[in-house]
Amino acid sequence: MNTENNIKIANYIGMQKTDLGWFDSDEVLTLPNKSNNTFDELMFDKDWNWLLSVTYFLNGLFEQNNLDFELLTYKLQDSTIDNNITMAYDEIIKFIDRNDLPKNN
Repeated sequence: MNTENNIKIANYIGMQKTDLGWFDSDEVLTLPNKSNNTFDELMFDKDWNWLLSVTYFLNGLFEQNNLDFELLTYKLQDSTIDNNITMAYDEIIKFIDRNDLPKNN
């Protein structure tokens, strides 16, 4: 299930599957010590840097007065305080399932 959800996140943030791997053409992922934007494996469920990059992406898209986004931010705060990446990952998946990308993008 995580593989499907990782692909869902990758597609949502605009990554593309290529022969070389997953290409982040919009450079959404801000990862330390990474010199290119093509990845063999999607690590949203395993690495806070990947998941936080998605959070920053969502923050740039959704208005702060979007109640669903506000709820997501509260749950993400709780998950980071608890250092619970699984909880944060699950909340982002739920948010993506409920929200299409805004029309202005």
